[in-house]
Amino acid sequence: MSEIPAFVPWTRPSNIQPSEDQAKTSNQPVNLVPISKLIMNVRKHFSYNELNDFIESLNRIDTNMKKCEFTPLQLYALHINSTGIDMSGQKNSSVYRPNTHIRKNDFFGPWNFNYLLNLISIDYETNDNNKIFPDLWCTEIGLTKITVIIHNTTIDRSDENENNTTTTGSQTKKEQRTLLDFLIAICRQNQYDDKTAYVWKDALNNEHILTIEHLNNITDKNWDRLTSIPNFVRQMIQDYKQLNQFNDSSQKTLVDPYKTSKARLLADIHCVRRYIYSTIGQLEQLSYLDPIAVDLAIDEVRRTYDDDSDVLINIQNYLHTFCLKKFSEDLATQEQKRIELQTELSLLKQNYQKFSNDRDQNKNELNRLEIEVRHFENKYQEILKNEKQVLQEIEKRKMCGQKELNTNPGGNWKKYLDEAEQIQTSYNKDKKTIGDELAKKRTMSLVAREKYCIINSLCSNAEEKINDLIQYTKLNFDDVRGKLLVKFGRGLLLFGPPGTGKSEILKLASVLAGFTIITPPLSAGELNRPLVGETERLLVDIMSRANTIPYLICALIIDEIDGLVPKRDNNAHQGKVDGISVLLSHIEGVKNIPNLILLGATNRKTMMDEAFLRRMQTKVFVGRPSPRIREKMFEPLVYKDPKIFNKKCMEFLVRISTNFSGAALVALKSAILVSIDRRLTIDEDTLSHIAERVALEYNFYFGSNTLPEIWRKNKAFFDGAFPTKYSLVIPDDMGLPSGRVLIDLHERKRFLELQNRESFTMEQDLNDNEIDFVSIMPRLVHGCNSRNIDTLQIIDHSFLSKQNAFDEKTIFELLNATFDECKHYNRWMIIFHVDSLIILQKNESQFSSSTTIQNLQMYQFIKENSLMTLIEPKKSGDLGGPREQWIVLVVKNPELKSLLIDDIGFKQTKAQQVQEETEKIKQKDDEQERKCPKCLKNYIPAKVNYGSCHYHDGFVWDSQNNVRMTGTKAQELTIRAALRKKSNQINNNQDEPKLIWVCCLRMYGDRECQTGICGIPDELKDIDFGNKDPVELVQEHFLRNKEALQTLQNFTKNIV
Repeated sequence: MSEIPAFVPWTRPSNIQPSEDQAKTSNQPVNLVPISKLIMNVRKHFSYNELNDFIESLNRIDTNMKKCEFTPLQLYALHINSTGIDMSGQKNSSVYRPNTHIRKNDFFGPWNFNYLLNLISIDYETNDNNKIFPDLWCTEIGLTKITVIIHNTTIDRSDENENNTTTTGSQTKKEQRTLLDFLIAICRQNQYDDKTAYVWKDALNNEHILTIEHLNNITDKNWDRLTSIPNFVRQMIQDYKQLNQFNDSSQKTLVDPYKTSKARLLADIHCVRRYIYSTIGQLEQLSYLDPIAVDLAIDEVRRTYDDDSDVLINIQNYLHTFCLKKFSEDLATQEQKRIELQTELSLLKQNYQKFSNDRDQNKNELNRLEIEVRHFENKYQEILKNEKQVLQEIEKRKMCGQKELNTNPGGNWKKYLDEAEQIQTSYNKDKKTIGDELAKKRTMSLVAREKYCIINSLCSNAEEKINDLIQYTKLNFDDVRGKLLVKFGRGLLLFGPPGTGKSEILKLASVLAGFTIITPPLSAGELNRPLVGETERLLVDIMSRANTIPYLICALIIDEIDGLVPKRDNNAHQGKVDGISVLLSHIEGVKNIPNLILLGATNRKTMMDEAFLRRMQTKVFVGRPSPRIREKMFEPLVYKDPKIFNKKCMEFLVRISTNFSGAALVALKSAILVSIDRRLTIDEDTLSHIAERVALEYNFYFGSNTLPEIWRKNKAFFDGAFPTKYSLVIPDDMGLPSGRVLIDLHERKRFLELQNRESFTMEQDLNDNEIDFVSIMPRLVHGCNSRNIDTLQIIDHSFLSKQNAFDEKTIFELLNATFDECKHYNRWMIIFHVDSLIILQKNESQFSSSTTIQNLQMYQFIKENSLMTLIEPKKSGDLGGPREQWIVLVVKNPELKSLLIDDIGFKQTKAQQVQEETEKIKQKDDEQERKCPKCLKNYIPAKVNYGSCHYHDGFVWDSQNNVRMTGTKAQELTIRAALRKKSNQINNNQDEPKLIWVCCLRMYGDRECQTGICGIPDELKDIDFGNKDPVELVQEHFLRNKEALQTLQNFTKNIV
């Protein structure tokens, strides 16, 4: 509640010298007269139902105000008039119209604020003293009876000041026709007696100032030459002129602000309600902002600002921190709550004692049963332990009986059998008895344990609640009340690229939600002044306005705020540093103004002061429109001409305007409308030229070209003929993409990596025309549209050059700033032209060659950011949509591609996975020993090298029988001959086989003619042998050797 100053009887200021007639009564105190009957007239200025409901609610007793028999309006009238109202200088004292304005003229200029926000006006009448107010009167609770009369007729606000003939703070234009009337109005506004105006008039006449026109024509320099007028009087006259000129200019443009905004109406109603409740000391019952007005404000902003991200959601969340009521409990409520808790605590202690006793009893019972269970378990184990002896005894008796039966059938053999049966029966009975008793005791133990656990849980819960209540009763409620207040953010910063509508969003959302804007929206340049100390003084005067209305949240809107609060470093200007210090000291600083917040917009958040950014608790990124929003912004063109702007044309506009900001889209739409008005032919060529002009104007480039320019070079790929092929949307059964795409210009393929571990990379061939970086732009634009990507950023050498980034420091500052901006979008894609950014250097020598990366830091940057991709699944109710972070790597150098794939862990395609699996199987198989089909020796493929295999690549000829045979057959024949010789079946060497290798005409068993590696011959490696024996197939292949056949023919011919 704003404090009402105590009333002091009015006396003439000592620096004003009255005339002789005035001196007789000038310094006599006036008696304060309490009034018994007061009529409060509440006049509505608008006829909205919400305003009617608001006034009716103020005219009813508020049940939240305990032990109060007055309505809020009655309490307001009693409080606001309790300090004394001076009407001694007014001509007509039948009606009192209070001054509900703040008029202030500071270093920034005049400021006029109406507590009632022109929603209503209030005046008073009295039934005492023939309906005439005393010269000095007041209200008094218990004496003054307040009658509230609500007037439903609206007032023409343009004539309000002219009808206001008895206000205590100003005069109307009709009353200010003469210089004396003008001076009387100043006296009333500054609480001087009307008679003082005559003294001021005489002083002005001495300076030859006779009319208001003379007064208005005085320049600032001439004011200092008026020596007859005291300085404070000159200042009051100048302030009054400026304030009323400002007020007159605002009245000329006054229209109904609520005609198109219900949110603003509800917000202003809430502000007036807070003014009334602050006056009567009940402000804690209300939140700073009306939550209904906040939600309506966001809905109304959404009509003018298309948003499919979370910009407005974040702003709405920030505004809702002002919608929480303060924690308010009086001492009686706190004491009652404490008594209730003490009662509950006593009851819990009683229950805990009962539970504790039951728990102890159950614990004892459980222990007893567990002892019995162990006792019977031991007995049962003892029975089982003796079971072998019992069985042996039984078996012994049976054997004795059987023996007796065999030797003496008429003997006492049955006795042994009966004894065996008796022992068996006794043992089984004892075993069953102990077993049943053990099972019974175990069941009883389980029941007792379950009961104990339940009672122990009840006891623990009761003990926990007792400890919580004891801890609660130890709290100091006075300290806790202050700590329960929700701290609202002292600043809201909208940042992002230029032309995205940040300033307009700030202005609309703040005004519609209910913030009190203490100045028109400013830019940082308006606050920066050339002279030392002027900027600081200007900021102090502006922020001090919030002190005059402490019951409202006052907002200061500053556009391009980075110019006001730049980083404080060694290069910072001292004037800037001083301005930042003053600003921070009034926001959570030593001169904190608790109801002041800052609303700022900037394109360069990274260049702002860190301490100031910490004060701006809520920072919202406002980015470029997504394809879906761009299509929505172009929808009015369909209404203009549906034949021209058909579905195909709209899709073309959406694609050709990729990366356009909101302002650029508005400019593009306006240029299209102008072209239509000029009756130009509207086709894709015309639209592309218009879009190119806008792209050049707003500096939107894709590499070294604008997107419309790229379209003219690749028209076939922008016409929508390949939407499915270019799409980045994959079937649901394949999962989600990982966000990484590799375009190989050497192999002419596109690789799209999938997210799941079991998945693979999708492979797709490039088109014939996609031969370089520029020609793949249509594919990327189509892909962005298919995923509704908000922004597409290309990073290549042209991008760095256009941003004047040549040295390493500037390059990485630019790259980090680009990534920081992209990461604030819900869906973004960054494309690296790797070949233009990474330089590979080949080092070759006589013995070896190697490849090194020259700009290793750039490679490391690409590698690290390629690991930060993210594709989230869709969730129901997510207004902003799932987050998507895409990285596209475009590379042509095979070595660079291979290096990148290995370093970032890029997944393989299905074919590559199959090939890798095949290689693993082959590698495992190569570690197994096998027979070489050439040299017919055993070998391990993984351990052989050149020279390990000595063989003949032809066949063997049996010269005796004139028969051709394989090496395997010849080996078999030779072994048989050796065995026969050993067994003396061969008498002489003539019976031994005469075998010749035809390939080299050497005797079988001589040195081999060929040297190589064990395994399949090179000419047979591409043949699939299936399940056939490779040794047999290779030997048959050698048997068909044509060169060997020719050699054999020549050899046999020479013999003949």
